[in-house]
Amino acid sequence: MARQDEIDRLNDLGRQWGELDDESKKNNKELETEIFKLIYKLYSYKYNPDDMADFFIKFWYKYDPSIAKLSYYIKYFMDKNKNKIIGKDEGWHTQNKKKTRDGSLDAPLANSQVEDKDNTLKETIDDPKSEDIYYEISKDETVVQIMSLFSSIEEHLNGKSNNKKSILYKKMFYTETISDLCQKNILNENYSHERELIESLKLDFLDYYMVQKCRLIIELQNSELKRLSEISEEDLNDNNEAMIPLKQGVIKTYLKKYENMIVSDPNISDQRKKYKQFLKDNIFNSFYT
Repeated sequence: MARQDEIDRLNDLGRQWGELDDESKKNNKELETEIFKLIYKLYSYKYNPDDMADFFIKFWYKYDPSIAKLSYYIKYFMDKNKNKIIGKDEGWHTQNKKKTRDGSLDAPLANSQVEDKDNTLKETIDDPKSEDIYYEISKDETVVQIMSLFSSIEEHLNGKSNNKKSILYKKMFYTETISDLCQKNILNENYSHERELIESLKLDFLDYYMVQKCRLIIELQNSELKRLSEISEEDLNDNNEAMIPLKQGVIKTYLKKYENMIVSDPNISDQRKKYKQFLKDNIFNSFYT
C-alpha cells in the first residue's frame, strides 16, 4: 500500500474512533490497536519512541476528528513547539470558540503554557521575535502584495538580476515560503485569495517535494513533505521527511532533473540571500528600517 493510501486509511480510522462515545472506546481496543500500529508504521522513522509515547499519553484521548484529520493532529503535536500547543489542557478543544483546526489564528494558546490566557496564536505570530522574517507575510494585505510581486516578477528585476535563472530561484524559494506558512497554519483555508495564491506558485516544484498534489491551502496544510531519500541524490539513505527550507541536495537534484542545471551549494546559498533581499526591498522596507 502506498504511503498516501496508508495516511488516508489512518485518517479514516481516526474518524471512526472519534465517532465512538467514551464507553465504546473503552470496549474497542481492536480499533485502537490498529490505529496505534499504523501510527508507528507511518511515523516511527521520523520520531523517537519517547516522543511517540508522550503523544499517546498526553494527546491521543483528546483527539477530535471534527477539528482535524488524525495525520495532521499527529504532525502538529510531534513537530510544533510545545509552547504553542493549542486548546484546553494541551489538547484540541473548542471551548468558547467556534470549532477550528488546531493552529487557527483565533484558537487560544494552552492555558498552562502562557501567562496571558487570552493570547492567541495570531498574537504570538505577530510578535516579530517569535518568527523569522516571513511572519509579516501572514498579514492579508502582505500576501496580496507578494502574490502580485511574483505574478509579475520580471517587472521588479533590474539589470543582471532580470534573467531566467534568477527568476527561477526566486519562484522556487517563494513556493517554499508559502507552503511553509500553510503548513504552520499561518495561512489557512479562510484566506480569501486562495486560487490566486496557488496559481502564483511554481507548481511543478511544489509537486516535487510534497507527498500530495496540493491545489488547495487545506491540502498544503495536511500533506507531508516527501522523504529526503526520494528527492535528494545527496541523501539517498536518509528516510526523514524533508523540511523547509529544503536542503541543498533537494534543490540541486530538482534543478538537475527538471531544469537541466548543475549548481553548487554556494550558488544556492547566494540565491537564497538574494531572494530574502528581494523581499525586503519590495515588500518589507518599512519593517526593516
